[in-house]
Amino acid sequence: MNGSDTVQIGEAMPCVGSVAFHAGYEFVVTWQAGRRQGKTDVVDLAPVLLAHKMYRPLRDSPQMLTSVHLIDGGAAIGWGEGDVMDLAATTIERLAEESLSAVKVRQKFEVGLRP
Repeated sequence: MNGSDTVQIGEAMPCVGSVAFHAGYEFVVTWQAGRRQGKTDVVDLAPVLLAHKMYRPLRDSPQMLTSVHLIDGGAAIGWGEGDVMDLAATTIERLAEESLSAVKVRQKFEVGLRP
C-alpha cells in the first residue's frame, strides 16, 4: 500500500448532507454518505429528544428546534449557538431505518389482507 490508498472496513459511516426542521420533532435529512446515501428522509427524532435529559432545552423551547444545523462535516446535527446540543448521524440513521413510511405501512397492511 502506498500513502494514497485507503482501507474501508465495514459500511461507510453515515454523513448528513443537509438537515432542516419539518414539524414537531421531525426533520428532513438528506444523506451524503452511508447506507442511505442519496436519499432524503423525514425522520422523527422524538424517541431520542423526548427520552434524554440533555435535550430538555429543546422540549422547553420548541423554537430552538428550528436552529438545527450540520456539525462535524455532517457526522452530527446540532442546535443552538455553539452547538449546545447535538445528535450523531449514526443515531439519526438508525431512527430513519426503524421508522415506517406511510407507503411501507400500507404495503404491510395490504399484504396481510391477501388470502
